[in-house]
Amino acid sequence: VPFIGKDMPSTSSEFAQPDVAIGFTTLAFHYQGLRIEDVRDMLREAQKRVEGESGPMSERPTMAVYKKWVEESGGVVRTPAELMNEELTKGSEVNAPPLHQVQLENPKQLATIHELLKHSPGLTAES
Repeated sequence: VPFIGKDMPSTSSEFAQPDVAIGFTTLAFHYQGLRIEDVRDMLREAQKRVEGESGPMSERPTMAVYKKWVEESGGVVRTPAELMNEELTKGSEVNAPPLHQVQLENPKQLATIHELLKHSPGLTAES
């Protein structure tokens, strides 16, 4: 019997072990990807962190982490000026704006970034 009461797994149940629950959660992320709410929350938190860091925006540690997430997922971080250059945007990779320019209230932009990042190994590991 896997449960002894409501929401109380028996000690012999596979779900009673925390490492099993963590493993199943990780597998769910890898198979289904992160939900759009999870990606939004991670980006919001990263935007808060990057605003608190000093130095040129492109050299801040959180910007490097974001760039790694995007590149692991097959995308490229491009500035608005780079997006205007047709030669740079002809490729098949997804163009993502720099972290500080991501508009979390813009549903189209958030959906594009979600599709790009939902299976990012780095983002999944951080969530």
